[in-house]
Amino acid sequence: MSILKEHIAHMEKDQLNVHQSELTSFFLTALDFRAQHCQGDLEKTSQVEGCVIDCLIAMVMKLSEVTFRPLFFKLFDWSKADRKERLLTFYRLCDCVAERLKGLFVLFAGNLVKPFSDLLQQTNSSKTG
Repeated sequence: MSILKEHIAHMEKDQLNVHQSELTSFFLTALDFRAQHCQGDLEKTSQVEGCVIDCLIAMVMKLSEVTFRPLFFKLFDWSKADRKERLLTFYRLCDCVAERLKGLFVLFAGNLVKPFSDLLQQTNSSKTG
């Protein structure tokens, strides 16, 4: 992941745009590590996932808002499919992206309020017993 991160950091924006769909597919597969391989070793899972997220952030930082928006919604849709572990990975990714994008993340955060609220309502122990 560190080699890919370094390569992405040195790519020109037009090169990145050419390879963005392949990189997106790769990252969707790599981000699925927690859902596919987590057998109780949460420390290793967190470490691997952190490296993938760090590499993805390098790509995100080179994208414009117009090219990041479809990627964000693809990741958002990916997180809602199949496994609950994907939600945790997506929320961790959002935290890292928000930290790097700062105020620019507000453009996307509005789409997360309702799902975050719904999840908190579902897991509220005072309401679920």
